[in-house]
Amino acid sequence: MTKLELAEKYNKNAIALIKKQQYKKAIVFFKKSLKVAPLSSPIHNNLGIIYLKQKDYKKAILEFKLAISSDPKNAKAFNNLGNAYKYLSELDRAILN
Repeated sequence: MTKLELAEKYNKNAIALIKKQQYKKAIVFFKKSLKVAPLSSPIHNNLGIIYLKQKDYKKAILEFKLAISSDPKNAKAFNNLGNAYKYLSELDRAILN
């Protein structure tokens, strides 16, 4: 199994856990995936979404920024970043993102 295949396997496991609302377990799998593929924009975005759901907005913002730095065309990460700033009542930053 290649590193990319392993990262995708962990990512799929994490997504399945999200659907069951098992966020802590999903975080473990996303982090495993990022150890194999640290520049994966979709995985950083997915991890950020979990942090948003847990209302851990600062961690979510960090993950969305990592997703964007890995792929500046990741529109979902930009949208999620703006939402995270909105939830922190940082509307100026939300508008910029």
